[in-house]
Amino acid sequence: MATEPRAPGRPDPHLAQPLIEVGYWATELDPDRPDPRSFVDPAWSPEERELIRRHLAEGSPLPWDQGPVETCAFCSAVLVTEELTGGAYVWPTGLLHYVDEQAVRLPGLFVLDVRRAPPRDPSLVLETFVELDSRETAWWDSLSGP
Repeated sequence: MATEPRAPGRPDPHLAQPLIEVGYWATELDPDRPDPRSFVDPAWSPEERELIRRHLAEGSPLPWDQGPVETCAFCSAVLVTEELTGGAYVWPTGLLHYVDEQAVRLPGLFVLDVRRAPPRDPSLVLETFVELDSRETAWWDSLSGP
């Protein structure tokens, strides 16, 4: 019996380390990223979805220029790809559109980390990231659904 490859272990978001990417979808230029269609879940708990929505909306902007403009994989809405962080993860601003408008559900480990996260100090988040200047991409890129 063949076994499917497992996603690599997610780094512990509570340790000082590179930011963990979440919400970076496959594009023509980067086809090996997850496909957002695999994450659609219209039955996602409204309470949990709102928790994640607030977390994404309240992220701290990272201190560099705006990224490229992308379009939503579902509706072709134009999404500016500035990046936000809550201290452990980094995501494009367009991820909120996917959660709000496309019923995209984020992975359970991300949701659990949001629930457990201590209150944020945005000044420390940016200072820490600028010093580290690196990211963890393997966990997110290996996912195929929530």
